[in-house]
Amino acid sequence: MKDYYKILGVSASSTKKEIEKSYRNLVLKYHPDRNLNSPASVKKFLEVQEAYEYLKNKKTSFAFKKNKVDDVFDNIFSKFFGDQKKENNSTKVRVRISLEECYKGCEKDVFIDEHSFCEKCQGTGGCEWDSCEKCSGKGFVYEGGVVPIQSCCIFCEGKGSCIKEKCLDCKGNGFIIKSKKKVSIQIPKGIKDDTQIRVPNASFGQDLYVVVSVQKDNYTRRDQDLVSDLYVPYTKLILGGDVVFNLFGKKIDVKIKPRTNPGSSMTLKNKGLCFVENENLKGDLIFNIKLKMPNINKKYKDLLGKLSELEG
Repeated sequence: MKDYYKILGVSASSTKKEIEKSYRNLVLKYHPDRNLNSPASVKKFLEVQEAYEYLKNKKTSFAFKKNKVDDVFDNIFSKFFGDQKKENNSTKVRVRISLEECYKGCEKDVFIDEHSFCEKCQGTGGCEWDSCEKCSGKGFVYEGGVVPIQSCCIFCEGKGSCIKEKCLDCKGNGFIIKSKKKVSIQIPKGIKDDTQIRVPNASFGQDLYVVVSVQKDNYTRRDQDLVSDLYVPYTKLILGGDVVFNLFGKKIDVKIKPRTNPGSSMTLKNKGLCFVENENLKGDLIFNIKLKMPNINKKYKDLLGKLSELEG
């Protein structure tokens, strides 16, 4: 089958409005009246007409069907491995990772439907066929006024015949869902929430798009910076000292300056998330300083009493 998207210079994700705009521009460019004695332009003009008729019908039908089935796919597949949905000639899967996995990078396995070519109908989807009544079996029709224009028959999609009886083995799809296929996805360090990773030809010539959802955990993320509360004993707030902070299993010594006020903030450069484009570059780790309240026993209370007397 022809690549009608390529003929019109658009992608499968293009909107109906974008397809119409590209169609109008190409019709003006290759119109026979503007390209006299140019058989190549006439051929291109007819191809553009054929592509537009096919995609116009397909886009309208797809938009209606997609709204109906998206939620069903979301609910079923999210129970197993995230969200998988079919979109044109691709499959979309959503995976969820923790912020720690985002910080370190990880590998995730997803499972998608693996298709097998239907041998019974040879991938056509039909067992019995009838000649198309719309185009009388030609695969094209003529439209227009003074100068009729040949365009692809949208009822039979240019095949000249229509399915009379669907193949029972593949239910008219032309392929059979054979099994679940495991695809391992390498998640890079520092990936942003809702980033989409493309895996070409993952199954039966279809691309796989993996949408990554990053959980917030106990941090606030600002681009590649991580923001966290740091609880410091009041003695170190007054006198200064080191506080150990656990960053995803890695211990970091944080130096507290004397007379640090609760509510202030401090920044450790290059301790945040990596930039996906360059893992040698990192964001910052930012602390909101909080007072760590001590457990008060009798001895502690006596010492605080003496300190209170000194302070007057």
